[in-house]
Amino acid sequence: MAKKLTKPKKNFSSEREGQIQFFVDLRIDADVELTHNTDGVYKGTLFEFKLTIPDINKALFQAIKYLSHRRVKGDPIPAQILLVALNEENAYLFNSQDFLSYIEIPYAGAASKDNADFGTNLQSEKIDYSNLAGLRRITEILDVEKYTQIHIDLFDVVGWSNRFYLENPTASKIKLFKELRAPKHFAAYIYPWTGDERDFKYIMDLLNDKQHKKELGAFYTPPAYCLKATELVRKAIKQIPKGHDYIILDRCAGTGNLEEFLTDKSVDDITIGELGKYVDRSFKKEYISSVGDGVDLILGRSKKTINEITLAELKKYETSIKVRNYIFDNELSHTIVNTYELKEWIVLYERIGDRVKLIIPPPQEVSNKKALVEGGDALSSQFVTGQKSTGMTKEYSESIAMLSGFIKDKKTNIILLENPPYRDEAAKIKNQNTSKSFVYEEFKKAGTNEASHRELANLFIWSGWKHYLTKPDDYFVLFSPIKYWKSLGLGEKKFIDGFLFNRQFFHAGPSAISCILWQNMDNSREKLTLKAFDIDTKRTPEQEDDEVVELHNIEIRKVHRPMQQVYKDIRTFSNDIKTEVVCELSGIESDKKITRKAIYNDNIVGHLRITSYNLDPISYSLTRTITYNGLEKSQGFYLRSDNFVDKLPLFAAKLYPQKNWYERDVYFTTADG
Repeated sequence: MAKKLTKPKKNFSSEREGQIQFFVDLRIDADVELTHNTDGVYKGTLFEFKLTIPDINKALFQAIKYLSHRRVKGDPIPAQILLVALNEENAYLFNSQDFLSYIEIPYAGAASKDNADFGTNLQSEKIDYSNLAGLRRITEILDVEKYTQIHIDLFDVVGWSNRFYLENPTASKIKLFKELRAPKHFAAYIYPWTGDERDFKYIMDLLNDKQHKKELGAFYTPPAYCLKATELVRKAIKQIPKGHDYIILDRCAGTGNLEEFLTDKSVDDITIGELGKYVDRSFKKEYISSVGDGVDLILGRSKKTINEITLAELKKYETSIKVRNYIFDNELSHTIVNTYELKEWIVLYERIGDRVKLIIPPPQEVSNKKALVEGGDALSSQFVTGQKSTGMTKEYSESIAMLSGFIKDKKTNIILLENPPYRDEAAKIKNQNTSKSFVYEEFKKAGTNEASHRELANLFIWSGWKHYLTKPDDYFVLFSPIKYWKSLGLGEKKFIDGFLFNRQFFHAGPSAISCILWQNMDNSREKLTLKAFDIDTKRTPEQEDDEVVELHNIEIRKVHRPMQQVYKDIRTFSNDIKTEVVCELSGIESDKKITRKAIYNDNIVGHLRITSYNLDPISYSLTRTITYNGLEKSQGFYLRSDNFVDKLPLFAAKLYPQKNWYERDVYFTTADG
């Protein structure tokens, strides 16, 4: 009979408490890898800790999901799975190779959810580590450093390629594929890949080495501004009614930059070393200063470093700054994300797929056959209304139904967090026919003009208010050029707070983009005041050290009528001659087929084309004869010899010198004198 230890059994109140003690008792606490929300990896063993384990299958499936996401990340799969029941002092050992087929399935959402249906007939090795024999067996297990080989496919190839380039900085894509086909560096981790490079043709950009890899996302949002926007998200969370849950929804998440700084654990479990992942440097510095005495006391009575101290330990020392008023538990677990392009979906899933509440489309919709993912068009009827579509999976229908349920639930509030595509980038989206989308047709029926409903940003904004924000305590954190509020009437809601950011850092030219927190309560105002923030890059290529720099407040006023409505000359003359001669914006004669006639008259000295309020060359042109676009879309008017002196100064208005980025796309010709 095994000799029992004399020390009493533990009665841990939390898994974290027991986990830490388990590692300390086995003297491996400094060497355990804590990544991807797992309970720890040591050499060839993955741990899953529970206070008790009434259902081994559920705990095992949670561990399998962790291993699945390690595969996607390009991390080795430990050969052993050790389930630990802390208060029972029992451990259950499984071989991960036995579950490879499950490990190679991609799972979305938290690993702890939806595990009840899993079952296996395989028996574990049960170890009672309350005695010396059991502890010796645990030690033997932890000495094993073996890994289960996995197969390369669409879901994990990016993670393993990133790892290869990280560990082989001078390697090329040719060397990457050579390694995948005949592993040497990864020989212990992956099986030889036998596929065709054409299998990855739609994500090939992702497999380039760092020097040749393109920055993803036509609608890229720089991290420094994402962190600043997260402050607005948390302002919204703080105002959610007591007793209500909340969902953060991003229908155009791209690769997930907006979600990067949301918390993925309870505030109590965040360490000082981790705090910088969720807040900016100035807040972290101010917080540590405010609890300085507590930090000194904890360091004085423990072996911890300052970065290992948790916020739970510091709570009783908080004075001026109560950190739980600024960040909240597991914000990412409240988040639902959607994206349309395959290569962005792959990156989004690899980054946060195991930590969000839902990723749409679910993995079951993803294949290497198209550049776009089925079900990812957030403007379609199947996405907005849940309308059934041929070929869509059961999992997709369930995802949309779940989202719809949250929207209808009176005790769940929605926070939209989005940077939708806007005009000068909409043309970059391939294979999207916005003129046929469900939201396009709805928006059109609402009585908008063509200039409004042909822009993707407006479709996302309008449908956000109409279909997703249905309660007074719902919120919209919106990145977009300010014209949606300034001239289009799409922001007639309660203004809470907002910023202006420099689009130079969004893969665009220097101009202003707003980031505003709106509450879903009708409210009209004639002006907004936004704080302008630039980015200090510290003159380094790395984004990790970028910081936002506050400039000053910018006042923005609404405009109500474009100049064309006020000054347009619609006169016709009896001696006007119809002609087919039109020009391009360059002034060169156009050879495009026209569907209506232009006009020639000796008294016509030019044509002034005005398409919007904006002070930019795209919106204005002055040509000797009418342009093709001006004719076909009825834009602008003819300048006649009897009035051109009065009208011509309108063209000069666009020459207003907007030297600063925070003036561009902010000041329009009308009402901004």
